[in-house]
Amino acid sequence: MTHPPLSQLERRRVEAQMMARMFAVLSQRFGDEKALALIGEAVDAEAEAAGKRFAAAAPNGPSLEHFATFIDLMRAGNALDIDRREIQGDVFALDITRCQYAHMYIKEMGLSPELAWTISCRRDLAFAKGYSPHLQLARATTISTGGGMCPFRYVWTEDRTFSDEVPPTRAASSSSSPPAS
Repeated sequence: MTHPPLSQLERRRVEAQMMARMFAVLSQRFGDEKALALIGEAVDAEAEAAGKRFAAAAPNGPSLEHFATFIDLMRAGNALDIDRREIQGDVFALDITRCQYAHMYIKEMGLSPELAWTISCRRDLAFAKGYSPHLQLARATTISTGGGMCPFRYVWTEDRTFSDEVPPTRAASSSSSPPAS
């Protein structure tokens, strides 16, 4: 008997269950900060590899236009509400106003905002980095860290310098790391 493929949201739930168990074990052994860092390294590696696979599937090679189609995979199953989705020149602007991923991790699974950000939001930068060295991400806040929306700005630049996104903090804070629990 074959089963239909899992949606991205369902896949992320399964992954999050395993990562939550890993976090608990790593936390006991090394503390929360080190546990988040180790899980973040694994998330980055997988997301960067996924970005490379997505780029390899681009019919005419990586481009901002092709990259923008990834959101269709992420919103499957009514996982996201998007207020703005547009490409203007070298910028892909995407404003997500409802994120079922964040809701699932924090409200349904009881994960901390820090762990939710690490296993979900953190992957956005690594995915972009894997997709192309020409792609940069700017995002001031996320829903998982208390923001009212996730304002993504992906910029295609020819100078191959990749700048890392500063992890957002709770909406009112300006710290450069995910919020502390």
